[in-house]
Amino acid sequence: MRIGIRSGDEDLYRLADRVELLRRLARKALKTMARDELSEAARMVLLKDLERTSLGRSILSKHERRST
Repeated sequence: MRIGIRSGDEDLYRLADRVELLRRLARKALKTMARDELSEAARMVLLKDLERTSLGRSILSKHERRST
């Protein structure tokens, strides 16, 4: 029950509802993927997440230097 909702709070609840819906849809889609497709998709998501932060970019650059 939502008591004392402020104007900005309602937007947060809507956003949370959308995120939950997307999460459920993603789980259904992931169940249909083959193991190698799922592994590749997870790797790409992790790489994109790492590229978004300076710490992540630092980790990626150190890993690239070690593998060359």
